[in-house]
Parts: sequence; C-alpha cells; structure tokens
Amino acid sequence: MPRPGLLHVATTPPPLPPYTDWYNNEHGPARLRHPLITTGHRYMATDDQTPSYLAIYTVPDLSALSTSQSYARLRTHRSDREEALIKRVNPHRQLLDLIFEKQTDIPSKDPPFIVSIPYNHLPDPQTWFDGPTPQPKSWLRTRLFHDRESNTALAIHDFSSPPPASDFSAPGTRIWSLLYIFGSAPRDLAVLAAEPRPPAWSDGEMTTTTPGDDASIVSYVSAADGLVIPYRLEGNPSPNAPVIAMSNSLLTSLEMWDPLVKLIRKHRPDLAILRYDFRGRHSIPSSSPPVTVGLLASDLCSVLDALRIHRLHALIGVSLGGVTALRFAQLHPNRLERLIGCDFNPVSTPSNAQAWRDRAATPLPTLADQTVVRWLHPRNASIAPWLLSIIKANDPVSFRAASEALHDYDLRPAAPDCSVPALLVVGDVDAKGAMHAAMADFAPKLGPGGATLRVISEAGHVPMCEDPEAFWDAIGDFL
Repeated sequence: MPRPGLLHVATTPPPLPPYTDWYNNEHGPARLRHPLITTGHRYMATDDQTPSYLAIYTVPDLSALSTSQSYARLRTHRSDREEALIKRVNPHRQLLDLIFEKQTDIPSKDPPFIVSIPYNHLPDPQTWFDGPTPQPKSWLRTRLFHDRESNTALAIHDFSSPPPASDFSAPGTRIWSLLYIFGSAPRDLAVLAAEPRPPAWSDGEMTTTTPGDDASIVSYVSAADGLVIPYRLEGNPSPNAPVIAMSNSLLTSLEMWDPLVKLIRKHRPDLAILRYDFRGRHSIPSSSPPVTVGLLASDLCSVLDALRIHRLHALIGVSLGGVTALRFAQLHPNRLERLIGCDFNPVSTPSNAQAWRDRAATPLPTLADQTVVRWLHPRNASIAPWLLSIIKANDPVSFRAASEALHDYDLRPAAPDCSVPALLVVGDVDAKGAMHAAMADFAPKLGPGGATLRVISEAGHVPMCEDPEAFWDAIGDFL
C-alpha cells in the first residue's frame, strides 16, 4: 500500500546570490523531474527565526522514494555548484507520513501561507483536530504528518491570507509565506536579471543559465514517453510577464527564430519568449507512438506544464509548427490569447503525403540543399548557408518519424469553432503561390469571424527568417 507524505526540507542559507538560482533553477526542478515527486513549493519564514526557508515536496509513496536508486543519485551525484552550496545551506531533511487531512470545498493547491506546528509525539488523529481553525474564513486545509525516524509529528495548516500569530499559541509554531512553486524545468529568469547576479552556470549537458540584462535559460523538458524537448526562455524576466511561444518548422530548430526574437525583444520588452525544438529534431524514444499532429500539440502542453505557463500571450507556428499551433488552439483554447499561423496547409493531401515520403527517403545532406532552394525567394539566398547548417544538424531518423504527421491530418472541421483570435501570415511565393491560395481559402473559415491573412512580399516558406522586419510589421499590431 502506498505511503503518501512529504519530503520536508528546512534550510538557513547565507545571503549568497547563487543560492536562489541554484535552488529554483537546478535543485528544485531536478526533484520535480522525478516521477515519485509530484509538486514542490518553497516558503519563507515570516519571522526572524531559523530555519528561514522551507521546501515541501508532495510524495505519493514514501516507501518507493526511500528505495529509489534514481532519487538516491540526485543526492549522491551532485553538480559542483550544488556540492559547494549544500554545505553552507544546513538542510534538515525529513520524510513525513500523511496521517490526517481535512480541507474546505476549495482545493488547497498552492497555499499562499502555511502554519507549521511541531509535536514531540504523535497525537491521536481522531481527537487531535477538534474544529475548523481559529480563522475559518482563510483556512483551506489541515494535515498531520508523522516522522517515523524521530517518532515526532508536524501539523501543517494552509491559509489563503496571513493568519494572525496570536491565533496560535503552541510552542514552535511558525508562519510561512509562499516564495516559489517548482516546475519540472528551470524558469526563474528574475534571479538571473536581479542584482547581485549569480554567475553563469552549466551542467555540461543540456542546461545553461546566463545572467544579465539579456538573461536566458536553456534546458529541456521530458515528455510522457521520455522524449527530451530542448527549450530556450528569455526576454522579460518578471515571473508575471506575458509569454510568447514559437513552434518551428520540420527540419529546423529553435534557432530559426533568432532574427524575429531580436525584433520582439526590441519592440516588446514586456514579453518573455519561449522557443523549443519539437519532436523530430532530436532522437525519439523507440517506445514512442507514431507522430501525429495531436501528439505534437501534446508535446507543447508538456513544455508549458513543466514551466508552469498556464496561458500564453501568443503562439506563433510555421509550417508543421503552424499546424501544431492551430491544433493546440483547437484543443486548448484557454491556454493562449492569440494565434499566429504561418505558411501551413490546413489539410494534408495524397500528393503532399507522397512528397514527404519521398523527402524522408532522401539523404539528409541532399534534402537540405533541395529544401533551402524550395523554401527561399531568390532575393533571400544570403541566408541559405545559415539554414543549411540548421537543417543538416537534424536527426535523420527522427525527421523521418516526425514527417509522418504530415501524411494524414485535417484541421478544417474544427476550424469554425476555434475561439482563439488568429492571424495568418504567408510568403507570397511559398510553393510558387499555392500556399498563399490555400491559406486565403482557409482564413475566412477559421473562427466565428474568420482570420486575417497577411502576405509577405518576395518571401517563401519561412518569411520570419527571410525578411524579419516585414514579418514583424505584419504581426506587431496583432500582438
């Protein structure tokens, strides 16, 4: 039988700039990536006593966590930064069994305030809780936990507003305010932009944090099937900044958005910017299901969930990324405010499916040369070497698997009911004008009032790369 409970860690760190970066962008996300830990919250004491910080992780089964080799490795295979900092943090770690729980009708998911009360023995749960709480209007939940190792207990009361300290007279009572909620991927740009700034850091593999006025985080998200999805987060560092996300075309990477990102950062410094490499860029797990448009939309959900982005300010997608973006909007309309779809067909056709089968059978270096010629307007040939380098770096096996998503899809039936405001953009010579015609036919059918279509002159399949200034002019007011 599972043993639900908490991993409870109290710390008293010195005032070190790297501490918050380490805890929020390395230590916490590493725990939330573990399948046996489902939520994580950091709290700060409202008094001047020690310990001054508290981290609480929800564990569905403490027995499984205690015997997990992968969890043990988190503690024995530390990064050099963690090894140096952990000695100065003075952590007190407990595994606490959940003994009793009572809550209001309002779920207590991320309580802004908690009150912790220690006991030197385990009270009888049947008689211990004799009422709602001294402040029922703000009370959300009460839980009682048992520390088997010390045979002590800890009560944690959740509140929606600060409870008066006078309401609690038990020795050792502490009141804590919510400081940070961990996700399974690092996202805290604010600590990288604030003074004093922590040093730049990399794990030597997939995660790099860069402090400064242009702070950024490069890391990864793991999808349900084990797919590793790299991403880059930058722009406005405020945790409340609106986020614009970008979904790239097949055969490219998140780097294809570099020219546009520079313009967005210049014209819209209020926005945070999220880019990611979707399924097909890098190695795909052998156990993964066939790639479909729905699966690609699900991958985007995984990225947003890991970064705790509940709603996007905007989502921009091009080509297969445009198909993915529209499908995401159809499936999850409450998770974005506006959609920009670029150079995509709303429906697959037998001829297009065969074309992608032929491309999948072509050696990647040859396909890269053919693709750049097919994509670009002749006047934009100067960016061909840059695009070639991006395309040739694609994993060929994964590309072939992801290209199957283009064989059979149709976004037209659900298009009229799409409630997300949409802007469509197309290069005038994409597919020799056929893409323009297809999108012009589709635009009036997207959403209750139709979508606006804007055309980029002398541009092909990737207008945001070919003429980023003209592309920005086309989308700036919509954003």
